[in-house]
Amino acid sequence: MIAARNVSVEDCVIDGFTANGISVQAGTLFVRNTTIRNNAGTGINATGAAGAAISDTTVIFNGTGLAGAVVRYCCVVLYGNKNGDPPPPPAP
Repeated sequence: MIAARNVSVEDCVIDGFTANGISVQAGTLFVRNTTIRNNAGTGINATGAAGAAISDTTVIFNGTGLAGAVVRYCCVVLYGNKNGDPPPPPAP
């Protein structure tokens, strides 16, 4: 996304790109019910975005999970990315 004002990505599978799964250079991004996997770059790169919101989405096995201006997220699974995953929960 280079110049759009608002973009929604819903009900998609983004798999196997040699760069980023989603790359946002301007505007805002909303991602819902989407799987982003096996991309060599970043799953969602919102570095130039005004903001990105993510809901009910899986970001797995990418070079980096998330980067940039992710301002809201709910029910997001980050797993197996080389970078960008949260630390594991503490042991009980």
